[in-house]
Parts: sequence; C-alpha cells; structure tokens
Amino acid sequence: MIREILSFLLLAVFLLINILLTLNRLGTKIFGTATRKTLRIELPENEKKAYEKFFTLLWIIIGIWAFWRIKDMTLIGAILAFLAFRSGGNVSKTLIYGIHDMKIIREYTSDSRILEAAGKVVQLSLLLESLLIFSFALSYKVISAMLNGINLIILLWFGGVIIGALFSLFIAKNNKGILTKDDIIVVLFFMGKKGRDSLVTVAGKTKQRLKP
Repeated sequence: MIREILSFLLLAVFLLINILLTLNRLGTKIFGTATRKTLRIELPENEKKAYEKFFTLLWIIIGIWAFWRIKDMTLIGAILAFLAFRSGGNVSKTLIYGIHDMKIIREYTSDSRILEAAGKVVQLSLLLESLLIFSFALSYKVISAMLNGINLIILLWFGGVIIGALFSLFIAKNNKGILTKDDIIVVLFFMGKKGRDSLVTVAGKTKQRLKP
C-alpha cells in the first residue's frame, strides 16, 4: 500500500513538472513568434528545414501503428502510445537544437563586448532549459518503467529519443541557421543585435556627414 502511494506521488510530481515545463515552453514560443513577426526580426534560416517534414511523417506513421495496436485495450493508452514516439523525439531535439544554437550565437558576438555578454547569457539559458527538459522527461520515464514495468509506450518513447537524437544531429551538422528561432531568449538576442547594428550604421553615416 505504501509503495503504491509513493509510486503515485512520484509519478504525479514528475508529470506536473513536465506539464509546467511544456506550458512554459509553449508560452515563450508563442511570445517569441509574435515578437519576431511584429518587429520583423530576421534570424539565420534553418538550412535543412525541408527535412523536418520527414520526422513529422515518421512519428505520425509510428503513432498510428501504436494507436491501432493498443486501441482495443484502452483508449487513453492508445492516445499516449500515439504521442509517445513524438514526445521522446521532441525531448532529444530540444537538447541538441539548443546546443547547436549556442554555437551559432557565439559566432555573432565576436565584434561587440555587449553582444558577447548577452550571447553568453542566451547560451547559458538555452543549455539550462534544454538540460532541464531532457533530465526531467528522462527521469519521469525511467521511474515509470521501474514502477510499472517496460511497456510499449515506454519503448516508443525511448525509441523516439534515439531516433530524434540521430535526426537532430543530422539537421544540426554543418547548419548555419537557428533551429529554435521562436525561442524568446533567442529572439531577444537578435533583436538586441539588430538595434546595435542600426545604431552603428546611423553613427557611421553621421560621422561621414560631419567630415569637412
């Protein structure tokens, strides 16, 4: 009895944390997208964006197969099975994309101490956010497996993590674009860079006009 209560509490805590992290990420993404489009902030384009649809197609196919496999047992389980592979893939993509964008942002900070300081803050934020989401999601699934045993949903999730990681490494390799372009932290950094570049341009033109 005590073990069952403890198991329920642990899973409830990890589930709540994952929900909060998901809502927070969704909120920042929506705000980041709105800010980027409203202020017309241009970010380096993902050079392999076209390949993203292949992963989407893959998780839909696997999700439909998993749903069909479990639907006669439990509807809720079938829905979770449909989303399990995608969920695992998104976790590893978040981690790898975040690390990739840290490296790209570093390239835009070499000509300004202010941008360099801001870039370090953005890099640290991306790393912490990615690691936090990855560690909590992984911990939740490991505990679920320990308490409830290995099942198809957990296998699909870990399969998604592995395939998602391989796919993300392919997308990130030799890619000069930003992969998390709607992340508000990234958008704010490039907004600051745009403002700084505008000031430098105006200052340069003013200096040319003042020359005798």
